[in-house]
Amino acid sequence: MRDLAVQVAPGDPAAWFDAVAFLRDSASGAAAWPRSDGKGITIGLADTLLEEGDPDLSGASLTVRDFTGESRDPASARAKGHATDSALLLVGQGRSRVRGIVPGARLAVASVIGRDAVASPARLAAALDWLVAVGAQVVVLPLGDSRARPAIAHRINRATRRGVVFFAATGNAHPAPLAFPARHRRVISVAGVDDDGNVLLECCRRPRVDLLAPGVVRLPGEGGLRRGSSVAAVLAAGVAASLLGVSAVSIAPPRVLRSRLVSALRQVFLCRSNPSERAREAS
Repeated sequence: MRDLAVQVAPGDPAAWFDAVAFLRDSASGAAAWPRSDGKGITIGLADTLLEEGDPDLSGASLTVRDFTGESRDPASARAKGHATDSALLLVGQGRSRVRGIVPGARLAVASVIGRDAVASPARLAAALDWLVAVGAQVVVLPLGDSRARPAIAHRINRATRRGVVFFAATGNAHPAPLAFPARHRRVISVAGVDDDGNVLLECCRRPRVDLLAPGVVRLPGEGGLRRGSSVAAVLAAGVAASLLGVSAVSIAPPRVLRSRLVSALRQVFLCRSNPSERAREAS
């Protein structure tokens, strides 16, 4: 399992980023989305190590567990940016430079990707067990593998039967097929679009894409430009958590929760046509 948001470049030096305002500007359906600040919702994130000392995570409801064994290694500091940016987009408190989509949500972070940018299947399986055990209702996986992993698929199947919703990045290796677990049938696969709504050329899109979301984010400071399906998956999961805080979707039984949530999210991101068809048109 590899970290999929590899592309990082110096970004806009502007000092402030509001994720909700960004979505309202970039996704025209977002202006009318019935949103909450995420209070009462727990999001699970499997990602790199986290920089817990970021000022915009101060005051956030965070639960963190390291599955890499590298959290005390000074050399691992460079591996913290990906999860930190993901966390900021979700629950950033706006104290310094970033306010997230759902600053009132609880975020459980499972650090599974270390300095080598790889998460072993056993490590991710253990992390999924933990995320479900701590009550995650939405789990986002901005990582992927070219091979399906039965132990991970089993955990996804079991958790979705209990009403947990999974989002995963499709991968950034087009024309290769979707990464796993995005191609798992119970997972909501997310590809990124650019500022004009076009599918990012690097995003995988076959055999299916469930959802298209903004895939280019310019964070202030050292975060810089984040681009790809990982960013899109994180944003989609954040909007889902916001919807679950106020929408009737939240009371849907597990067997229909995924489809109803995808329909609601397509209204937010205005995916009027089938995302897979749009992706094929761009290929």
